Amino acid sequence: MQHFIQKLNINNFKSCKEFETELTACTPMVGYNNAGKSNVLEAIEWLLKDKLLSAETYYDPALDIVN
Repeated sequence: MQHFIQKLNINNFKSCKEFETELTACTPMVGYNNAGKSNVLEAIEWLLKDKLLSAETYYDPALDIVN
């Protein structure tokens, strides 16, 4: 059995002010430099590993991150 994230919503995480997408078992991430691809992967890592976040991690430090 294969498990994967089917839908991803990221709000207020680094460059991801509001980001939503649906995923498949193999979803390529393509984009120009500095588009936010790494930030999406970091948000997923934060969700899975429950890491502590610094103030620079927030798009707007006055708001909570929603993942």
